[in-house]
Amino acid sequence: MYSIAIDSGGTKISGAVISDTGEMLEKTRYENTGKSGDFFLDTYRAIIQSFLQKYDVSCIGIGCNGAVDTDKGLVVSCSLNYKNWVGRPIRKELEERFGLPVCLGNDCRAAIAGEEWVGAAKGYKDILGIFVGTGLGGCYIHNGEIVTGSRNAMGEVGHGIMYPGGRPCSCGQRGCAERYVSGTALWTSYNDKAAGERIHSGYEFFELYRQEDARAIEVLNQYIWDFSILLATCAYHFDPDVIVIGGGLIETREYWWDDLLKRYYNIGAPCGDGYVPVLAAQKGNDAALYGAARTAFRYLCAAES
Repeated sequence: MYSIAIDSGGTKISGAVISDTGEMLEKTRYENTGKSGDFFLDTYRAIIQSFLQKYDVSCIGIGCNGAVDTDKGLVVSCSLNYKNWVGRPIRKELEERFGLPVCLGNDCRAAIAGEEWVGAAKGYKDILGIFVGTGLGGCYIHNGEIVTGSRNAMGEVGHGIMYPGGRPCSCGQRGCAERYVSGTALWTSYNDKAAGERIHSGYEFFELYRQEDARAIEVLNQYIWDFSILLATCAYHFDPDVIVIGGGLIETREYWWDDLLKRYYNIGAPCGDGYVPVLAAQKGNDAALYGAARTAFRYLCAAES
């Protein structure tokens, strides 16, 4: 049995065909050049149509940025301020077009579901996933099931307050962790310290870091400190078997991973009989694709039962 999986975010839209045994058969990627709901849906349709011409697909799973109402199949809020996106009946549009069941969910939740299925979190019961990319997302899994909470916000570590009264966040709060621990936080923090010199992406930031730019080094040191505080706090708040860190920024971990773990173990205290282990995601940017497929297979099985 095959699923089409789609992962869309601030910079790219990826699609893949994945089997119910966790094998990825084919993958494609589009840059997010349109920055609108219409562009997202047009790209979704193009990906789906292309794969349907080659594979006998049973379902479609989508992981997208923002808070998602999985029952209604739409995004209810999103840091990406795109026209024709929030409130759009995404699942309904795609099901009517292709005649296949569509499961829509948050991209971070899809990513940790993927890591739990075929990645670093496989075999663990209680899992906290933290995903650092354009923003900072999170998800909590217990016994293979995503725990959403009463307001669908369980595990959203990016909107815990790190610095009260700090930087304004798109959610309406000030001082959210996402404003200090994310790819966006790195380059905006750099710009705040630079006199007229502006960068516009994490890629540019790490290029400066590789050049031993003094401001970039200072910003990354602060990022590591803030991230270690977040990990130590989450270890006690959630008490998971493991914390898995993924997202686009994990691809740059050669510059910060070892120092992050050192600081985490230095400032934190053991939970019960030991520290909560922190692991790097194994599936990288593909984790959300695997998770979207996994969730779609479960959605299909539930619909057929």
